[in-house]
Amino acid sequence: MHRFTRIDPAGRIVPDAEFAHLTLAMRSGEDPGGVFDALAARGLIRLHPDEDGVRASLAATVAEASGSESERIALVADTLEQTAALNTAIRARLVAAGRVDDARVVTTRAGQRIGVGDRIATRRNDHHLGVANRTPGPSPQSARTGTLSSPATSPRPAKAEVTSPPPQGAAGR
Repeated sequence: MHRFTRIDPAGRIVPDAEFAHLTLAMRSGEDPGGVFDALAARGLIRLHPDEDGVRASLAATVAEASGSESERIALVADTLEQTAALNTAIRARLVAAGRVDDARVVTTRAGQRIGVGDRIATRRNDHHLGVANRTPGPSPQSARTGTLSSPATSPRPAKAEVTSPPPQGAAGR
């Protein structure tokens, strides 16, 4: 239980035994109403009127944290459709914030647009490249004609369709 900490009013990191006990109650299923109330009192529960509200809130949270190396967020969705909708909403916020380039993109065979600033993950194992299925990688550095190159996929770039040509000189970067 020592791994749960909080910051006290003086700014020090101190053990949070109350939260440790709360996590045990969450796992055991005892007093779900009391657990809900305790989590709500800590500001750890947010209620939304509908699925669109949940998606917008999650997209905002992830987009805000995505530029921080210290903040890692994992989302879990029930269906592939929910995952696609979340990814679309998050990417739209990143494009609007200027953190993803949506003007020069490649389109994957699955129809996904990928531009500089997007995070990517491999979809299959390739021992020659040293990547495994779902290996995360940094965003592509440039979209070359007909290929996509990223540290996660180099030295053999993946084939993709370029939907707008790169600016002069970008192919050599």
